[in-house]
Amino acid sequence: NKPIQSHEEVQRMLVKMGDKPERFVGSKQWIGAMEASMLLDQHLGVQSKVINVASGHDLEDKGRELAHHFDEQGTPIPIGGGVLAFTILGVHFNSETGQVR
Repeated sequence: NKPIQSHEEVQRMLVKMGDKPERFVGSKQWIGAMEASMLLDQHLGVQSKVINVASGHDLEDKGRELAHHFDEQGTPIPIGGGVLAFTILGVHFNSETGQVR
């Protein structure tokens, strides 16, 4: 049970890990999927799988892969690419239609 970190605390953690320079703290620079994965691993001890997609629409093509990951591993999936960065914690995949929610 660790407390939720503020944005600045997350920035400081990335600096401490050696991923970002000191000037990153207090900036409005992007924290992407790779950084989210590093934070999950090093701060919480949670291994994750990073997936790169160019747009939200491209995520539909990953439905079977996402469902398989959650069935087998169950760990978060940071998604990145282009201007996207978010983390998926679960997915509903209809194997008959290929639809992802």
